[in-house]
This record gives sequence, C-alpha cells and structure tokens, in this order.
Amino acid sequence: MMRDIKSERRQWLSWIKGSANYSYGVSNTLLTYEVTGIPIADNYSNQAQSYYLIGGGIQVSLYDIFNMRNRIKNKQALYDAQKYATESVYEERKRLIIEAYFKAQGNIYGLRDVIEYLSMARSTYEGAKVEFINGHITQSDLLEEKIRVQHALENYIELVATIGRDLYVLETLSNTKIISD
Repeated sequence: MMRDIKSERRQWLSWIKGSANYSYGVSNTLLTYEVTGIPIADNYSNQAQSYYLIGGGIQVSLYDIFNMRNRIKNKQALYDAQKYATESVYEERKRLIIEAYFKAQGNIYGLRDVIEYLSMARSTYEGAKVEFINGHITQSDLLEEKIRVQHALENYIELVATIGRDLYVLETLSNTKIISD
C-alpha cells in the first residue's frame, strides 16, 4: 500500500514526454519541364539525406495538479484504514487467545475435583454392592449409587471434551501445537 502512495506522489512524471528519431535515405526526384519548341526532357535528381529529430513535450492537466494532494491523502487514508483493520484483527485474536487460555486453565483445575468425585462415587458404589450382597441396603439404594457413578462419569467425559475443545481453539488461534499426537 505504501507503494501506491509513492506512485501517486510521482504521478507528475507522467506529464513529461520525450522523443527522438533518426532517418536516413536516398530520394529520387523526376523533374519534367517543357519549353515551347523544345522536346520534353526528363531530368533526374538524386540525393542522400539524413536528419535527426529530437523533441520533448510537457502536458499538464490542471485537474491532476489540483487533485494530486487529494489523491495522495485518499491513498494514505486507505492505507491507514487497512493498517487499523489488520491491527484490530490481531488484537481480537490476542483477546480470544487469552480468553481460551484462561477457560482451558480453569477447566483443567476443575478436572482434579471431577476425577476425585468419580473415584469416590465408584468406591461408594463398590461398598454399596458389598452392603447389598450382605443385605444391609436395598436395591433402590444400590441403584442410587450406580446413578451417582453414572453422573460423575458423564461430568468427567463432558469436562475432558470441553478441555479438548478449549485446547483445540487455543491451538487454532495461536497456530501453535500444544498437545502432540
């Protein structure tokens, strides 16, 4: 874009034009003249010629003179707008990276609690199975413990999927591989 501005500033060079030409050749001329009472006589003339022609010209458009500053300002404004748009996209990407980072970090910290809850639910269920076999609890109590394990497992799977999605978003935004395959 800066090249467009420089080209616009050099636009005045298009007003100047130059030319050069060289020519060489032999020309033949047939001269015929008639005098009364004398037969027609043909006379041939032949001569070599060469010449150089050098020229130049300036053609200035008044519109170009008075509008040049405006065109340069327009190009500069366009350049500044594109630069601002690029910077705003970059800033938005940085904001999204920071947001995704803290979201993933929060989910990773919560993962430990979900794993503990899942392991506690599983051990409680194992204990409830022993109690059910010994006849100390009913089948509905055992089913409640099984449902608790199932909910804990669903929470774990959902949190792992969320962390994977957060890390994928983070990798995509930053163009950096975070977890190797």
